[in-house]
Amino acid sequence: MKKFLSFTFGVLFTTNTFSSEVLDYFKCSNDLDALSCSNSCEKKGFIRFILTDKTATNLLMQLNRFNKGIKSTLLNNCKITDQRNWYCSELYADKKRLRSDGYKIFQMIDGKYSEQFNYYADNLEHMSIDSDTTWVKTFGCAK
Repeated sequence: MKKFLSFTFGVLFTTNTFSSEVLDYFKCSNDLDALSCSNSCEKKGFIRFILTDKTATNLLMQLNRFNKGIKSTLLNNCKITDQRNWYCSELYADKKRLRSDGYKIFQMIDGKYSEQFNYYADNLEHMSIDSDTTWVKTFGCAK
């Protein structure tokens, strides 16, 4: 773990990266509140995004949630216009059963960040067809 953190901080401080300012991170009750990042959303911490250049297809998200520490996540499948406008997504699908098991969307539009997660909570690979698994909906934003 120490090596990973040392590597991450080394990359951040020694490479030519574009980093957004640190934004306040909020959890929201629905997608419309997340898109507008309205006052009904609850502040949960801070977030920032780091990308190497506009031609990249991934970027690093660093989330510092209150009482939970810093979590770094590499977002893939990104379409990046600039550091204030980009879109990344993850899709979970069971090709054998021709079924969608969920998705995650991360986007920055004009400097406003929003996220939407919709997926099955249990291990997606070992889920049975008749499983009564919980469908998770999570919404967030930053400003």
